[in-house]
Amino acid sequence: MKKLILLISLMLMATAALAETTPPQPKVNLRQGNPNQTVFAGETIEPVVFVVKGADAVEFTLIDGLSGSVEHDDWTNDDLATISGTIDKDTDPGQYEMEILAKDTKNNTILRSKFHITVINRADAFVHSSGK
Repeated sequence: MKKLILLISLMLMATAALAETTPPQPKVNLRQGNPNQTVFAGETIEPVVFVVKGADAVEFTLIDGLSGSVEHDDWTNDDLATISGTIDKDTDPGQYEMEILAKDTKNNTILRSKFHITVINRADAFVHSSGK
């Protein structure tokens, strides 16, 4: 019986040690808006807001005309990352991948959250809608 108790005790200690050495990952969750939008070049996107937890730095990779900002929400103690702006009028049509990087620099962990903006030009939209 003593051997079984010792074995269980060692297993619990190993599990606790593993939990202490595995740093928590930052989290990014959608709070508001549609992260995957289709817009005309020169138009404003619907703002998109993400909740960021467990990160001490946030970076954005965005196309021209869009910007990212981060503000702290004292009520929830989370960070809110907002992407907004107007797609540059000279942006070529196509699908553009963008991302938010949530970094926990103390534990050296990063979470990448990707989304897409599809840019179309008005001439293409007219041709597709008229069936020609």
